[in-house]
Amino acid sequence: ATITTSTNSINMFAPGNSGMIWRIKNFIVTSTAGTPGWGITDGGNTSDYLTIENCLFSGFQYGVVVSGGYCVLINTEVKNCTAAGLYIGNTSATQASVSGCFVHGNVNGISGYLGMVFVSDSVVAYNTANGFQNVNDSNAITSALVAVNSVFYGNTADGIRMYGTGVSYGRLANLINCIIANNGAYGVAFAAAATASVLEGRNNAYRNNTSGNLQSGGATQPASDITLTADPFTSASTGDYTLNSTAGGGAACKAAGYQSSLI
Repeated sequence: ATITTSTNSINMFAPGNSGMIWRIKNFIVTSTAGTPGWGITDGGNTSDYLTIENCLFSGFQYGVVVSGGYCVLINTEVKNCTAAGLYIGNTSATQASVSGCFVHGNVNGISGYLGMVFVSDSVVAYNTANGFQNVNDSNAITSALVAVNSVFYGNTADGIRMYGTGVSYGRLANLINCIIANNGAYGVAFAAAATASVLEGRNNAYRNNTSGNLQSGGATQPASDITLTADPFTSASTGDYTLNSTAGGGAACKAAGYQSSLI
C-alpha cells in the first residue's frame, strides 16, 4: 500500500496509548509537504514496541521517531528526510535494531540521543550531515552503537559521530566487518570531553575519510582494521554496494570478515 500526504506537519502514524505493539509491513509512505511532519513515531511511550518491515519512508522531517520504546526496522528504506531518516532516543533510554536497511539522502542518516542502537547488514550513505550521529547530552547514561556487516559511506560530515555534552558517562561503539569510507570528515568521531570513549570491534575497512579514520576522544582503533587503497564497491553512487574485485578495494574485503563460522 502507498500513502502520500501534501499536508504540512502531519505525522502519518502515531499511537495514542502506552503499551501498544505495532507492526507496519509493506507500506510506502511519502510526504511532499513544504513543512513535512514525521513518518511514524511511538509517541514517546516507554512501553511501546514498534516493528517496521519492508517499508519505504521518504520526504519527512523524520522518517521514523522512536523516543521512548523499542523499535525494530527490517529491510526498510528511509530517504530524503529534512532532519534525520531515523531519530532514536529522546529523554528516555531507547533500544533499536536496524537490519538490512538503506538509509540515504537525508540530513542525518540515523540520529540518536540515548540508549542502545544495533545496526546490521545495512547501508547508511550520502546523507548531507552525519551517517550515524549519537548526541548523548546525559551525565547519567552511556550510549552505545553496535554495527555489524554495515556500510557508512559518502556522508558529508562523519560516518559515525559519537558526540554530546554529557561527560560523566561515555560513548561506546562496537564495529565488526564494517566499511567506513568516503565521508567528508572523520570515519568515526568521538567527543573529546567524554570520560569514556570506547571503540571495539574486528576487521573493519576504512578509506578516504577526509579528516582521518578516527577522532579518538580517548578511543583507539582495533588492530585488525585495515585501510583500503581503492574504492571497494561496484557503483556506490548508483546504489550498488556489492564488492568489486579491485586490488586494495573490494578484493581486500572479500572473505576477510570476522568470523566466517561459529566456534
